[in-house]
Amino acid sequence: MRNFRELEIWQMGMQLAIKIYPLTEDWPQVHLFRLTSQILGSSSAVPTNIAEGCGRSSDRDFKRYLEYALGEAFETETQVLLAFAYKLLTEEEKDELVEDLHLLQRKINAFIQAIK
Repeated sequence: MRNFRELEIWQMGMQLAIKIYPLTEDWPQVHLFRLTSQILGSSSAVPTNIAEGCGRSSDRDFKRYLEYALGEAFETETQVLLAFAYKLLTEEEKDELVEDLHLLQRKINAFIQAIK
């Protein structure tokens, strides 16, 4: 069993989710049950899946949860791009989040490759 709190990818995932939450607070109510819930859900699922994978007994299971986390990171990127298209994020906010997501995606992928 691994200590998820020590993993850089978990820490980065947590910071990303924490960064996204306040950006959604003033989004119009019309987006609450779609875009807002999607972006909050997918961003928090990244560190959640990493943590859950750490509790699994085999490397194969851990790798599967890392793959789930990677998929959630790509989903979050899509939600960020949609939010920008709907003018809910500034270009600066979008660029910063996408940059953070790309780094996190690369690191999760590298971690997956190291487990194979």
